[in-house]
Amino acid sequence: MLVFEQDIRLTEEGFTILKDEAALAHVRWSNVKEVFAFKLDLLTVDCICLGFHVSQDTGEYTYQVTEEMSGYRELVEKMQCIYPDHNKDWWTQVAFPAFATNYITIWRRPSN
Repeated sequence: MLVFEQDIRLTEEGFTILKDEAALAHVRWSNVKEVFAFKLDLLTVDCICLGFHVSQDTGEYTYQVTEEMSGYRELVEKMQCIYPDHNKDWWTQVAFPAFATNYITIWRRPSN
């Protein structure tokens, strides 16, 4: 069975999600409407995920990344700098209790 790795690469404007070096999605920080987190129960371990609701000229999209992806830590650090008014306790709120989804909004663009 062939396993494909997915990676996250930061860019000046946002980040790119790649699979085998091919770009699957480009996300611009300026297009993000909401950042959320949740946890996947993988039976013996949990996997923390980040999601980005994005508004682009071509429509509304949701992109998700996991803590298992290369570049995840760098993305989290950058996201927390880009959106300084984010929920600073998000990781604890998602991580505990174990094996629960614990969906939480980290940051949302203010309504006009």
